[in-house]
Amino acid sequence: VPFHPAPPRGIAQAPMVQEVLGRKSLWHELHVASKGDLCKVYACLCSYAPPGKRLIVQRKADFIALGVSAEELHAVADPTFWAFRDFHGVIESFEREETDPERRVMGIEGFSCKEALQEAVRAGEKVVKIGHLSLLNLRAKVVNKEWRWISELAMDTSTLKPGLLRAQVREIIGAELRVMRHDAHLAHESEKESRGDLILFDIDHANPIGTDVGNSKVFCQCPSNYDVGDYARLSIAQRKAVDQMLQEEFI
Repeated sequence: VPFHPAPPRGIAQAPMVQEVLGRKSLWHELHVASKGDLCKVYACLCSYAPPGKRLIVQRKADFIALGVSAEELHAVADPTFWAFRDFHGVIESFEREETDPERRVMGIEGFSCKEALQEAVRAGEKVVKIGHLSLLNLRAKVVNKEWRWISELAMDTSTLKPGLLRAQVREIIGAELRVMRHDAHLAHESEKESRGDLILFDIDHANPIGTDVGNSKVFCQCPSNYDVGDYARLSIAQRKAVDQMLQEEFI
């Protein structure tokens, strides 16, 4: 057996690089890196709340209803936001059938009425954050009451959810997670990896180990775009759903 001396005291070992391709992959890689120590994983969990409101664009006709064109909206999009380069690919996906898992919807974060969006377009500053998710996932969020419609084009999306802090994963587990984008077909070639220090995973709290819709994706975000806090902020029901998920997938 080859001899591998321990690193000298005071010199930290480099974190293990673990490639993550989805939710089951995330928990498997953390199981390997932590040597099955579930307590270490719980120590890395946090809670987060996304922006409380967003306008939803499901089809090209919605731009007309919002009173802005796709070109005008793209002109004020925040170029530093994770989904910036996906904008045109999301619009192209509107041609897909509604049952197609790759049919996307746009979420214009922080806006709940078309008048406010129109004002932002007139101002011309590139600060509008435009994300996206699959149409099927959006509908699943409505069914499980994670998100709700407040008007024809706007949703309340302020539900607290569980996540992982990358800094904690590095420090406590000694792993460096390389999360690959599940929507990489939309991304520029240089953006196949999802980046950010807040690691998010899909979980349907009503059925956390059920169908893949709402229970399979992992992606990363910038913590400054979210209200990040202690894991204990989650409801008992939400924490029980996480317990159930980890019982099945932390293997």
